[in-house]
Amino acid sequence: MENVITEKALSLSDSVYLVLLIGLATGTWWLIRWILKKNDERETRYIQTIDRLAQVEGIKTEISALRKEVKDNHDDTKKMLGRVLDRLPVKGVD
Repeated sequence: MENVITEKALSLSDSVYLVLLIGLATGTWWLIRWILKKNDERETRYIQTIDRLAQVEGIKTEISALRKEVKDNHDDTKKMLGRVLDRLPVKGVD
């Protein structure tokens, strides 16, 4: 009789450990899956942010090129205006 009770107690404790082990494995699997999903979402946001920053940098480069072009044109205009004024006759000077 004592042997039967001892065997049932041992088999019951083995099944409890088995259930706990399966629960731990399932919880770990679910946690890893959730973490990977969040990492994918974060990586997607990072890629979108990098793309937007690249567009901003491209715009900054274009603006600086336009500013340089405008400055060069302004300098050329000032040079031409100076040449024209040098060639105009001044009234009152013979």
